[in-house]
Amino acid sequence: MAEQKQILHFCRDSVFHRIIIDLYEAVAPGQNRYVLVKEKDAYVSFKLEPEMEKLTKTEAKEALAKHEAVIFHSLSENNLWVAAQASLGQKVVWCSWGSDLGANHIYCSDETILEPKSYQANQQNRSVLLRTVKITLYKLLHQFPALQAAYFNRRIAKDKQPLREQAFSKIDYVSTILPPEREILSSLPNLNADYQWVNYGAVDMFVGDFYKKDIPLGQGMFVGHAAFFTCNHLDILPQIKALNYPHPIFIPMAYGNKYCKAALAEEAPKLFGQQLILQKEVLPKADYLKQLLACNIAVLNTKRQEALGTLITVLYLGMHTYLHPEGVLYKFCLEQGLKVHSTQTLKKGMDFPVGNAKEMEHNRGQLEKIYGREVVLSRIGNLVKKLQH
Repeated sequence: MAEQKQILHFCRDSVFHRIIIDLYEAVAPGQNRYVLVKEKDAYVSFKLEPEMEKLTKTEAKEALAKHEAVIFHSLSENNLWVAAQASLGQKVVWCSWGSDLGANHIYCSDETILEPKSYQANQQNRSVLLRTVKITLYKLLHQFPALQAAYFNRRIAKDKQPLREQAFSKIDYVSTILPPEREILSSLPNLNADYQWVNYGAVDMFVGDFYKKDIPLGQGMFVGHAAFFTCNHLDILPQIKALNYPHPIFIPMAYGNKYCKAALAEEAPKLFGQQLILQKEVLPKADYLKQLLACNIAVLNTKRQEALGTLITVLYLGMHTYLHPEGVLYKFCLEQGLKVHSTQTLKKGMDFPVGNAKEMEHNRGQLEKIYGREVVLSRIGNLVKKLQH
């Protein structure tokens, strides 16, 4: 039976849990408990802050039963299992991380989010037989959109489907990273939760020491945010090569998919030679931001929701930002009045921007309205009030 008035948080990883703690402690200091569920018989390898408890599934279930309110920051496999154990008397929140929302849904299928060259490179890393069967199946499914949607919505293993439905039936409030992702929720079984948009991070958290400072930008071009095939590097890089852009091309690949890293390490130098800067090592945040400041153009060619923190950062720093016209980031920016550009406009003979103070000032103003610290804390505060009453 639930006893404690604390809000129990089931967190996700080492990258953002510090932000989660900082924001919720600012709104409800001392009223939160932050835990991480043990993954597949081994504790996670990354370093955790002291505030983060690491629990087995049994311990997580026991902790869950003692709290009246719980927030799942992503329904990863173990968090999904824990959510299914919640009682109907508890108040349960699912703050989607994006990947957990799109998993096994056509929204995040390879065929939907990968451009041709990136798709092909990704498929080459799978067995020949499986690849052949899947490609044939997908070609057939493309001819029947309704069947294709049904396939991806139910591709999850049969033994996990009831668990997913049990978990969704316990959710009282749900949030997505971006409002345009909300439309996916209607296809999820047994989910009848109220939508409550909350955020992971505020502008000042992403921009750090450069917040409210006007720093001169270099002339480089920043492409992608990590080494994932979903960034569609292999498709956008030849297009960038055709621009004859004379300045450095910066591609961060300190983290991501090892096969994508290998593909980038092989293909990018052929295109750009000495122009290329491949960031292979993880940099401290301040050093990474300094590297970004050497660029004045950012190209994020992703279709699904990812790299939002990077997008906020480059817009705030004043970079001319090009997004995939079919991507959810592009749709979100247009809805929010942010000045961004489509990657379709990256064409040979274009005039390369050298800086636009009015555009930067406009985007900073809009970002403060969307992700200013007080705005973010207000959204979180509204959620906390619902959980405490």
